[in-house]
Amino acid sequence: MTDTTDWYAPAERLEATAVRMIELLELPTTERKETYAISLLARSISNFGAVIGLLRNGFVIEARTVMRCCWENTFYLARIARDSEAFVERMVKDDLTTRRAMGERLFQQNLVERGTAAEEELRRFLKTLEADKGRSLTPKGIADGGPIANGYIIYMTVSDDAAHPTVRSLSRHLREGPESGIITGLNISLPVDEEEVIETLDFACGALIGGCYAFSETMGGGRAAREPRGDGAA
Repeated sequence: MTDTTDWYAPAERLEATAVRMIELLELPTTERKETYAISLLARSISNFGAVIGLLRNGFVIEARTVMRCCWENTFYLARIARDSEAFVERMVKDDLTTRRAMGERLFQQNLVERGTAAEEELRRFLKTLEADKGRSLTPKGIADGGPIANGYIIYMTVSDDAAHPTVRSLSRHLREGPESGIITGLNISLPVDEEEVIETLDFACGALIGGCYAFSETMGGGRAAREPRGDGAA
């Protein structure tokens, strides 16, 4: 059986390095791209810590689901590093489009009582939101337009085997008999596959390393830890 014990130590050192990259920042900053980059790295560190905590407690599928967030954060960080304020502006417009869509959904589902002050206030608010005429941001679109497009295959993999209720992810909970298709029982608490634990840690570390480098590039290198070496040094 594979021993996963030795895999946690380097992952936690990498996490500590990412934390120091934020601690060593020269703040405050007034640049919008830097504000978004700092927030994204902070979110990645939080997600990464959750991945480790879930794995240590045997929740591998849940850890893979959260690990997917680490990659999504990195896709955003990489695009900010490359496209700077132009991509941040797309993020802002996408947020407005999403808010408008949510408001319109409230009306479609009759969740706002007609003829009330609440309806009038919501309609006034929606009129202040200018919907983006372009397509909404998606993880695939963000990844494909950035320098780490290959990372999207990892995102797809964990979406299929953990994050979404797909045939593959649901099959984890089924026990089949000698004849295919005969279900003999269900697994609620899933058995831990040590190889999958290592793969999840590996994927998560790859995402955080990529995010650290993109963050450093956005911040100009000298305003953050120089190299995310993963050994706790900065």
